[in-house]
Amino acid sequence: LDGKQYDAYISYLKDNHSKVTTQEEHKFAVEILPKVLEEHFGYKLCIFERDVSPGGAALDDIQSIIDKSRRLIIILSKSYVANEAMYELETGLHKALVDRKIKIIVIEYKLPKNFQSLSESLQLLKSNRTVKWEEESSHAVGSRFWKKVRYLM
Repeated sequence: LDGKQYDAYISYLKDNHSKVTTQEEHKFAVEILPKVLEEHFGYKLCIFERDVSPGGAALDDIQSIIDKSRRLIIILSKSYVANEAMYELETGLHKALVDRKIKIIVIEYKLPKNFQSLSESLQLLKSNRTVKWEEESSHAVGSRFWKKVRYLM
């Protein structure tokens, strides 16, 4: 009834062929996350490469999709912050912090322990909007990770 088409838009590092970790991030974003949230819990997610028709202006498409989503799920990794996904991050943060039109969920995905180079606006998000993916303990649907993600959804 709120006019939104998606429960969440998934923002992750796309098309970076340089590292194996980005392949793992890609699998997490387009396979693991949708499998649990869509198939098990019934949420409707938007994943850019799956749900957006090619041929449009990517920046306009991203803006439009974020407007049609209730949540922005950011899969935050070291390579994400250093790459072109920053437009999605900044657009989502503006809509969350200034316009207050969307809520953000940050999934910390294999960040180094001493990772400090976050956007200032990302640091303004409340820490309770952040969930950490633990490779061994987060896979089970009943894990703390999935419970917190569902709560934030």
